[in-house]
Amino acid sequence: MRLERGLSLAQLAYESEPEMTRFHLSHIERGTRLPSVRVLFGLAERLEVEPFELLLVDDAGRSQIAEMVRRLPGSRADDLRRALDRELARNA
Repeated sequence: MRLERGLSLAQLAYESEPEMTRFHLSHIERGTRLPSVRVLFGLAERLEVEPFELLLVDDAGRSQIAEMVRRLPGSRADDLRRALDRELARNA
């Protein structure tokens, strides 16, 4: 998603969480570190996606969760988004 938007590691790191380094973001992208909920929300906001869309990304960079949600009827997808956002916020 970062590359699709033409962002460097340093740019995305700083614009989503000013204290995050490009090295930390690189580890998150490779799956060797997990982001905090605050960082997850910051990245999602900067990338203009829902926080859950950054989870479970396949090798081609597509979110498996986002694909499943897209297939749901509108109201069910909205309910799921709200439930995931509440759960992420609760675990912050």
